[in-house]
Amino acid sequence: GLQIISSSKGAPDSVDLGWKGQALKSGAAPKEVYDYIHDNAARYGMYFPVTDDPEQAAPFSTRGGTVAPRGNRVAQRALGPSTEDIDRSLAGIGDDKVRQLTQRRVQTTLETQARAEDARIKQAKAELWRVIDAGKTPDDVPREIRQAAGMEAVSAAWNYMQTVAKGRAGQGDEVLLYDMRRYAAMNPDGFAGVDLSDYRGRLGTGAFRELSELQNDALSGQAAMKREGLQLADAFAQSQKQLESIGITANGKFGAERQAAIQQIARFQNALASEIAAFKKENNGRTPNEFDISSMRNKLLLPLVLREPEPAAEVPMLELADWADLPPDARQGLASELSRDLGREPDEAEAMGYYKGIVSLLALAAGADGGIRHS
Repeated sequence: GLQIISSSKGAPDSVDLGWKGQALKSGAAPKEVYDYIHDNAARYGMYFPVTDDPEQAAPFSTRGGTVAPRGNRVAQRALGPSTEDIDRSLAGIGDDKVRQLTQRRVQTTLETQARAEDARIKQAKAELWRVIDAGKTPDDVPREIRQAAGMEAVSAAWNYMQTVAKGRAGQGDEVLLYDMRRYAAMNPDGFAGVDLSDYRGRLGTGAFRELSELQNDALSGQAAMKREGLQLADAFAQSQKQLESIGITANGKFGAERQAAIQQIARFQNALASEIAAFKKENNGRTPNEFDISSMRNKLLLPLVLREPEPAAEVPMLELADWADLPPDARQGLASELSRDLGREPDEAEAMGYYKGIVSLLALAAGADGGIRHS
């Protein structure tokens, strides 16, 4: 059955769960067991943290093997009777209907208590960070609020204050930000349930604000948000493939080399997400199409390819149209992309040069000068 395999890196007192001797995150447990653990962890004051160890980094959507106590304390529900204890106590009630109603009432009461406790902790953490954002320290927060927020939140606040003192307040955890963006895109309903204050100390102010807005959109269940999320998830997936094609991958790497690769991938994907957000802002909320996103990706890939080209075993032949053969809407799209960088409308020669730069990028990504053919 379910068991603790080992202690885990990352959040305080976190442990790796297993099922019949295998790590839970490996998919060894039946789906109903996996779902039950995730659905009920919050009742017992437990949560599934995002590790800050790149060696163990995994997307929100595939995590689930590591659990930690929220606030580093024992939850009120954990001190109460177990489900088996409740069933045993109610077994003496002969009337099935009365027994079921009583059982439902007990469960409802326990659920209400757990939700109230969770709300109290969230409110305390929000107050703690409100004080920190005002330029004060955790010592300026009343003791009862610090106690309610929990040791972990207070420790994170102190670490954040040290970061501020070093002048690095705007530098957040790029890997965490990418992971959260990807989770929000792939599973908005699951992302809506994440307590962002657990990660406030590892996110810059702007990133935290962005994720809070994404969470509000997810809670509202907006269809547009889900469509844009699918688009972003697809953009991330396409970028992953192109990064792998030029040798930027964490697969097969270990230690510092793996950590550097994970961080480089996260920085690239976050830059792409920022480009997409900037496009929407500059175009009155219009989402970019596939061609727009491809142009953004190519622009970000170019310096990576020029700096770190890797030879390919085989040279694929790419079919690319000459500038004169491009459809008018494609040429206009390239010009629009370039205009955002220039701050003005480019002339045709500039747009043509921009296209040739993309062609050069694709040729390098193919692995050799001969790997490209113009139609």
